[in-house]
Amino acid sequence: MVLVRHALVLAALIVLAPAVSTSTDADCRGQCVGNGNARDGRECFGDSEVQSLEQILPVITANGTSCPEQQRIIGARVSRAKDGCNRVDVFYCPTAVSGVAGGLRLDRQPSECFSTEQAANFSDVRRTIQANGTVCPADQPLMAGVKLQEANGCWRVPAAYCEVPRELLVNGDFEPYAPPTLGPPGWVSDAIRQVAAKSETNQPHSGAQNGACWSTSSLDCGMYQEVKAPATGQYTFTLFANADKPAGLVGVDVNGVAVASADVVPRGFGNYGRLYTLTFSARRDDLVRVWMYSPASPGYVVIDDTSLTMTFR
Repeated sequence: MVLVRHALVLAALIVLAPAVSTSTDADCRGQCVGNGNARDGRECFGDSEVQSLEQILPVITANGTSCPEQQRIIGARVSRAKDGCNRVDVFYCPTAVSGVAGGLRLDRQPSECFSTEQAANFSDVRRTIQANGTVCPADQPLMAGVKLQEANGCWRVPAAYCEVPRELLVNGDFEPYAPPTLGPPGWVSDAIRQVAAKSETNQPHSGAQNGACWSTSSLDCGMYQEVKAPATGQYTFTLFANADKPAGLVGVDVNGVAVASADVVPRGFGNYGRLYTLTFSARRDDLVRVWMYSPASPGYVVIDDTSLTMTFR
């Protein structure tokens, strides 16, 4: 596709756009604060054509991309496509939402002045406004999002959004399964392992069923569940696990990279012990995989009462 460029448009937009990126995010050009706005990314940019926001703006605006209420575009996210093109799939406006805009809205008088770098970190923004007295009510304790507005070099937070922590896993207690089946949706057996994982009634922590990897020989086994992160922030994966052999593991991957794990302590049949708690960070739409692994040795690793939620503290 021939990129649309007009010298007059470029000259006008240079006045509005920052001269250099103000984010340490390597994929960001300009100010990338909040969740951003999706676009089709139809253009194929060369490497030299996406070094600054000023280069990108004339092209995407000429192709119909704009902020609401005639606000200026202040940032763009560049991604490398498999076809070798650089695509711009997300753009940013001076009014943005970081996290999830749902549930109870708390309007506030913003006294803070966040820099672009500070405003891009939802967890830090949330901690700051909570310390300054904006607290969600007990019946909706999760501050899942904030509204951000930029003016005169400051990002301010005129509103916060509160909700009940949402459970992100499906069938985390294993009760809906007809043993020995698993999901989808929900937990699935890891196909790259030598023995299939299963649901069972043999060793539940609560209720009537649990998830299990059993082997009578030196074969490994695993199960996992994948979800997309609904918002940028901190997450907590909790579960009960037990084993009769060492080297069992539970953990979390984000976009295929391990971010948290724990050894499953062998405790004896039916003795699950303490709750396992794994915390990690994820960005909106990241692919989160929670998993259990049983090593290639005789015995079992079992799990039950699994949960994945956004963290509100």
